[in-house]
Amino acid sequence: MNISDQEVHLWFILNEEIQEPEVLLRLGSLLNAAEATQQKRYRNPSLQHRYVVTHGVLRSLLSAYEPRTSPQDWKFLYNQYGKPYLNTEPHQVLLRFNISHTDKVNVIVFGLIDEIGVDVEHVERELNYDAMVNNLFSYQDIAELSGLEGENRKKRFFDIWTLKEAYIKACGMGLSIPLDRFYFSFSDPDRISIGFDQGCDERPEAWQFWQVQPTESHIAAVALKSHHPKQLTVRKLDANVLNSLFSSRMKMEQRAYSSGPKQSE
Repeated sequence: MNISDQEVHLWFILNEEIQEPEVLLRLGSLLNAAEATQQKRYRNPSLQHRYVVTHGVLRSLLSAYEPRTSPQDWKFLYNQYGKPYLNTEPHQVLLRFNISHTDKVNVIVFGLIDEIGVDVEHVERELNYDAMVNNLFSYQDIAELSGLEGENRKKRFFDIWTLKEAYIKACGMGLSIPLDRFYFSFSDPDRISIGFDQGCDERPEAWQFWQVQPTESHIAAVALKSHHPKQLTVRKLDANVLNSLFSSRMKMEQRAYSSGPKQSE
């Protein structure tokens, strides 16, 4: 599977569609020891299921993009704020990724070289929106919301919230970045723009944002820092796609085994 330096790929997975025991066993077999331990720490079966799907699928997709590394062999590094990166040895892998999940939906975004972040939220869950807006949003965000009511206000809240989460995840600094120091503009129907408080050394033109709706009750946002415009492709991953990935991997490993050095008798 190919991805160019002009592309960003967003995959979404509906957890309830990944239920086949054989598929779940295969995904679980790809986890490393730390991941397997983390999965068992969850006492809720649905959380265990979500964990194995998220991390097993991540490893499967990484190897689809970079077949020289087997899914179970990927190693990850983390910055001081917990953002994961690929350990690029022994191959110089240019892939960047980020993951997010909510109650029923997992999303994974891939790109090359540039920093990238993603967030997904369930828009039907109960939240104290007004308190979050007043405590966390910038005055520009508050102005954006002030003229809206009901469902329109709720939708715009999640537009802004997912974009803020995607941005700070792309920066790799989490909530150490105050959410009220930057804001978003939706005045251009073809482009979501970001703005920053005075004194911030970020350049708005270096950022691209997208929003997609994986289901009627979920919204996802992608943030990318790049000096060149890129194209977003959205793909759904289900059990059929997973089985195809598994089959392709098995065939490749069989070819590698059959063409490898033969032992002398």
